[in-house]
Amino acid sequence: MNGGMHAVLDLTADPLAFRAPAGEADIALPWSLAALARRVGLAFPPREAVLEASIAEVEDALMPHVPALRARGTHALEVSGAAIVAIVALAAGTQAREATLDEVERLFNRLACVAAGRPAAVEGLPEDAGLALALLVLRETLHHVGYAVLRPVQ
Repeated sequence: MNGGMHAVLDLTADPLAFRAPAGEADIALPWSLAALARRVGLAFPPREAVLEASIAEVEDALMPHVPALRARGTHALEVSGAAIVAIVALAAGTQAREATLDEVERLFNRLACVAAGRPAAVEGLPEDAGLALALLVLRETLHHVGYAVLRPVQ
């Protein structure tokens, strides 16, 4: 496995898709972010049960593709779409160009606190259901595939 390779996840695609290097096929998940939000009934603040259902849905869709994604390299997951810039800033600071898996996990834990009843403002999170769902999808992808960092497409 080449640690210098990276994957590109298109958060704006319908359905969500990991864009392939030349000569390979894209890997598509079965829904867009909007369709996933409708499927699990996501609102803001998210309920804990909805976060859990969303995690299960993402895991079920992602796990069959993990070996193929790992074969493309696990150093960086590059992401297109407006949400990624906000997620990196929230996870790693406004000047950051990327966020590590640990930083994304900590950000997701803040979202989990909001789902448990803590005000979003106390956690420094915007009241944005779409951003919350994008974070969840990215966190699950980093966690299960093993990417070290997350960053916007350059």
